[in-house]
Amino acid sequence: MTHSIAFCGVDKAGKTTLINKVCKRFSDNGWKWERYHQNKIMKKFYRHQHSRAWEWLNYLELRYRNWRWRHININLILDRCYICALVYSNLEGFPDIAHRIKKYALKPDIIILIEPVEEIVPHAYGFTREYKKILMEEEYEMFKKGSHLFGRITFWKLPEVDITPPLNAAIEVINAI
Repeated sequence: MTHSIAFCGVDKAGKTTLINKVCKRFSDNGWKWERYHQNKIMKKFYRHQHSRAWEWLNYLELRYRNWRWRHININLILDRCYICALVYSNLEGFPDIAHRIKKYALKPDIIILIEPVEEIVPHAYGFTREYKKILMEEEYEMFKKGSHLFGRITFWKLPEVDITPPLNAAIEVINAI
C-alpha cells in the first residue's frame, strides 16, 4: 500500500525548507518516498503566473501527473497538491478551471498546512482561511496541530484514511522537525 503526504501553504511559508528536512530524515531511516512539486514541468516553460493561460497549463499538468501517480506504486511527498490549485484559482479569479481537476485529482492521505506568522508573510491570513475552507469542502478533517520555525502546522486527513504505522511514523518525524 502506498501513501501520499502533501505540504501546502502560501509562498514563503517554509514548505520547501520543511520538505527538505523531512526527505533527509526519511532517507536516513531508509524509507522510500519520492518528492514532486505541483508545477514541476510547467514552471520551466511558462513563467506568466496569475493568468488564464497559466491556470489552463496547470490544469493539464495536474491531470497528467495525477493520472501517472495512480499507476505507480510509490510513496509520495508532494510540494503542493490540487488543494493549492483550488485555493489560488479561487483567490485569483479563475475558479472555473482548477475546479475541473477535482474529479481526476489524487487526494493525498495527509495534507500538512503550513501557516506562517504574519510578520514573515503579511498576506498569509486570507490564503490560510481559504485553505481551511477548501480542505473542509473536500472533506478533510484536522487531526493534529503542531508548530515549526516559521509558524503553525495543522495536519488534515481524509475520513477513510487510517493512520497506519508508516504514516504515524512520518507524522512524528514531521512534528519533531
